[in-house]
Formats: sequence, C-alpha cells, structure tokens
Amino acid sequence: MEQYITGKPLLECQFSMEKNVEKRKALRKKSADDICELLDQGKDVGFITLGDPTIYSTYMYIHKIVEEKGYSTQIIPGVPSFIAVAAALSISLCEGNESLHIIPASGNENIDELLALPGNKIIMKSGRSLNNILDILSEKGLSQKIKIVERCTMDGERIFNNIDEFKNAADAGYFTVAVIKE
Repeated sequence: MEQYITGKPLLECQFSMEKNVEKRKALRKKSADDICELLDQGKDVGFITLGDPTIYSTYMYIHKIVEEKGYSTQIIPGVPSFIAVAAALSISLCEGNESLHIIPASGNENIDELLALPGNKIIMKSGRSLNNILDILSEKGLSQKIKIVERCTMDGERIFNNIDEFKNAADAGYFTVAVIKE
C-alpha cells in the first residue's frame, strides 16, 4: 500500500472504539468535515481502510456523511479480513450447500443463538469477547473445528490451529478472527 501513498499528503482521521456512541459520532463527523474541506478545495480524497470498506468498517459512516453533503463518492472493494484468513489457513469457507455466518462477537447479546446456527461461522470484532466465545464453543465440543488467525496480513500475524493452541499463546486482540468449520 505504501507505494500508492508515498509522497502524498495524508489526513489522519481519529476514531474511537469506545462504547460512548456520541463520542464516536463526533469523531466521525470531524473526519468527514475535514475530508469535505479538502474536496471543497478541488482535491481528490482516498480513504484507505483494512479489509473491505463495506464489512464492519468505520469508513462507511464517513462515506454516508460525505455523500449526504452532496459529494460524489465511489467505493472500491477490498479483501475482507475473513477471506484473507481463509487464504492464510488454506481452507474454503463454503463448499456445496454449506452456509456461512459472519458473527460480530463484541457486545453481541445473541451470541448463543448465533453460534447455534447451522453451517460455518466467522467470529469477528472479538477483542476481549473471544475467550468467552471460545469457552462456549469448547463446551459444545467444537474446539478442534476452530482455527484462529491474529493480525492476518499484518506484521505479527499468527495462526492457531485450535482453541488450546490459542489460549496458551496470548490474549485476543481486535484483529483476531476465528473460523469454525462444521
């Protein structure tokens, strides 16, 4: 990615992952306003994000604000983190008639219901919630059907082939994705 941005002016956008929704909204609005200011100057602006901008990405909040202000926007698809994880694991996510469920773990009150759905599952946005979810999955006898990748495609990428391997290694970070193949 660096070859595309080297020598270009950068606008750093500050975002919060706090539970305080108003703070998150204020920071998004500030970033969108800063982008609109550059657009008003006749500049083109690109917003680089990890993964795909349409899947759990802060970018979409900015996109909507900028678009609502009347600016022309375009979304360029990226590689979703769970697709990169499947490639790193050398596995398919769906074959034949298998279904795939993408489950945001953080703050999800319906986690038991979602984990009970038939088919393969991706656990994303896990952070501190992942160990809880892994305990639930272990109780269901699925510990050997889970693979976990931390920081996929980034420095420090680590692959874990089951729950025990992961739990013996480290705490889960925000960029940790678990794949459950049933």
